[in-house]
Amino acid sequence: MEQSGFHADYTVDWQAAIGRKDVDAVIIQTPNHLHEGPFAAALENGKHVSIQKPFALTEKEVSNMAAAAARHPGLTTYVAQCYRMERCYKAVKEIIDSGIIGEIRHIKIDYVTGYMHYWIKEMECGADKRWRLSADSRGMLDGGVHAFDMVRFLTGQEAVKVYAQESAPLMAEYQHSSMVSAAFSLGNGATAMVSSTFGAVSPWRPSMALEIYGTKGTIRDGRLTYHDQQNGWKKQPDYHDFYAEKEILGWPSEMTGAGHPFAAEINHLIDCIEGKAKSLTPAWSGAHSALGVIKAMESIKNGTPVEIPDLRK
Repeated sequence: MEQSGFHADYTVDWQAAIGRKDVDAVIIQTPNHLHEGPFAAALENGKHVSIQKPFALTEKEVSNMAAAAARHPGLTTYVAQCYRMERCYKAVKEIIDSGIIGEIRHIKIDYVTGYMHYWIKEMECGADKRWRLSADSRGMLDGGVHAFDMVRFLTGQEAVKVYAQESAPLMAEYQHSSMVSAAFSLGNGATAMVSSTFGAVSPWRPSMALEIYGTKGTIRDGRLTYHDQQNGWKKQPDYHDFYAEKEILGWPSEMTGAGHPFAAEINHLIDCIEGKAKSLTPAWSGAHSALGVIKAMESIKNGTPVEIPDLRK
């Protein structure tokens, strides 16, 4: 940094950094299991906080952190569920909110990648990625939370129940390379299906295989399909005449920075602090997204459907 002309203080003592009076905001980028302590401490020290997803890994951590944020309503919290910033998903949200596809009845979305193969290669080159291969970083908790958050963001609904199943490992030497599929019941009677793994022989797909089925239309393969009221319904029916199709703006070619718009997230945090914007994913919302996938893993362990509590009640 010095050679580039940029100077910054650094320390290995995060508690000392958070306690500094000249620090206004804290960005938490630690491994997943180390979120709770810095998050709560930052808020107690009067700092605005941006934290990586998943918000937390256990129901107790989620509850404690959400309560910490609630005690400091004047501070900005932003959970980095970064797909909410992507232009193509914003376009999908606008389509849904316009009412053109009617009431949503089912949404399907996946977060399926081969990141574990990549992390293993990184370790062979000397990088310490052991935490990435642990249970704390399994696909549903660390990746599936992106997909489940999109369910909540796009539908505007909270999940009330989940039943999940887990496959045998896709990579025999790594138990946590399994595929997890979770069926969610939403508050309005709709359903959602989320699948996730880091162990597939597959690149990251920015579209996350999104499918949305409404009472008046469908979003699938990056296209909007809806009843053509002006043409198809006015003549002798031919199957294809009943439908009109449009490509969705920016899908998926305009994804930002391989799906991680860090600069945009920092700018968003600053805008929120300055009162120019409201947090896209405040602590309570990030908590609900984390809790959904935590309960999915609980369902696998119990072999039964599990209810998902609303933390705001």
